[in-house]
Amino acid sequence: MDRRKFLAGSIGWSLAAGAGEAFGQSGPLTRIIFPFAAGGSGDMLCRQLAQHLPPLIDRSVIVENRTGGDGLIGIRAVKGAAPDTTTVLVTTGPTMYLLPMVENQPSYDSAKDFIPVSLPASNSLWW
Repeated sequence: MDRRKFLAGSIGWSLAAGAGEAFGQSGPLTRIIFPFAAGGSGDMLCRQLAQHLPPLIDRSVIVENRTGGDGLIGIRAVKGAAPDTTTVLVTTGPTMYLLPMVENQPSYDSAKDFIPVSLPASNSLWW
């Protein structure tokens, strides 16, 4: 089994585990929200997931790039979405825990408002 299929399967099963009885239903659109601009390595990762997930979770998957505010616009979009496993945020760790530290009135609590699903990729380059 290659790495792409494994990652797609692990995320697909994670989405399905939270869906409960909704897993048996086909059709709901799953959105992967990436809070940065298109064309980078994170965007390419999201598009690979969107390409390989539909056969595994029996849903259509699209990628939305919600740029702005160092990721805050995309994060707020996911926070405001219904908790029905049809909206997934793919972002970096520092974006999740640093933004609330620099806001005067934090608009989200990364520990209370979000549930980690999977680690789709990691970078082992240290300079």
